[in-house]
Amino acid sequence: MQHTIRTLIPVLVLASTPALAQLQPGDLLVNQFSVAGQDRLVHYLPDGTLVNHPPTGPGDIWFGVAISRTGQWMTRTAAPVRVNVFDPTGSLVTSFPTPEVTGNAVSDLAVFSDGTIVVVDSPNSELEFYSPAGVHLGTHAALLSTRGAHVDRNDELWVCGTGSGVNVIWRIDRNGTHVGTIDTSAALRPEDVDMAPDGTLWTMSASRLVRQFTTDGTLLSTFFASAATAGMHGIAAAPDGTLWLASWQDGALYHYDTSGTLLGTFPTPALTWSIAIQKTYVGVPYCNPGAPASTGSPGRIEATGNPVTSANDVMLNAFDLPPGEFGYFLVSSGQGIVQPPGSRGQLCLACNGDPACRDGRYSRPEQILQGPTGSLTINLDALLVSPVTAVQPGETWNFQCWFRDQGSSNFTNALAVTFL
Repeated sequence: MQHTIRTLIPVLVLASTPALAQLQPGDLLVNQFSVAGQDRLVHYLPDGTLVNHPPTGPGDIWFGVAISRTGQWMTRTAAPVRVNVFDPTGSLVTSFPTPEVTGNAVSDLAVFSDGTIVVVDSPNSELEFYSPAGVHLGTHAALLSTRGAHVDRNDELWVCGTGSGVNVIWRIDRNGTHVGTIDTSAALRPEDVDMAPDGTLWTMSASRLVRQFTTDGTLLSTFFASAATAGMHGIAAAPDGTLWLASWQDGALYHYDTSGTLLGTFPTPALTWSIAIQKTYVGVPYCNPGAPASTGSPGRIEATGNPVTSANDVMLNAFDLPPGEFGYFLVSSGQGIVQPPGSRGQLCLACNGDPACRDGRYSRPEQILQGPTGSLTINLDALLVSPVTAVQPGETWNFQCWFRDQGSSNFTNALAVTFL
């Protein structure tokens, strides 16, 4: 089935092209070191099948792994202290020094949607921010020893911290401002953290205790990963909601469901410190955050699925909308800021006089929000209308959701999706 997008003028259809040899949603990227003296990132399928061993990059003693919204792979090295960046197939793109970071210490890194890289500096209890080109942007003092880190779908940073009998997960915004803290209790010294598809957080300790929290810190569930021996360091939530745990001491990956049932064990050929999973959400959010709605929170937009054109698998999702109101998604090949009269929020799509620009909306009955849930989801692949315009790999399209808001109107933030 072709992928079509309903617009007021020619609609989008995803053209069929061969997929790249890169991470697909649910695939695992694992940081392994001391493999015959060579450290590396390794790509596995969810069934444990090895896909490739990319060439190693500069530096020794690799810690941490992250996957950018554009599919790049990242890790940090301890000797010397550097960040290595690989393209989606595992080829080295760049490597830059991070002299602000202390060397040989277990830590992590994470990446924001705009490519800003955060390196965890455990000995100094700091977070160092870098541009994609390696320019040092600033330091965030975390006060406690920092461990694992994760940037979630909303472009917020979560960092594990521990010290002086305190065990926490910090919530930090894109500007490095601390906006919240989750107390994981004295029983759980958090090593790593990841956000599940349902928006909850999962964390774990080296002693194999695994816990689930809401983003406001409410404890939801706990289980003990008894299959592992010890030395747990990495955790990642898969698109299907299951969990993967990495043990450096066992040299293995453990696959669990959320109730704590072991689904599988996969030995790795080397010490395994960190793990990341290719998420199903795609695109880069901008105009963040949107204006607060009558609910008290801004509406937000995300896309899930696979941006590879031949996959025909992209869903648009809008959340935190006023229940019972109606709204629909907008699309444009251009970006801009427009303040519609009487609206609470801003329209972040605009053609700015460009005659080649295309824009429109999804306003069929099945594409309109009007109900109690406060959310709206549409499957771009299921929209069959004409005329159509093929979407080619490399094109970027921008999306936003408009909605009624207690007698006025409002908008979510916006999302730019580059199709591959």
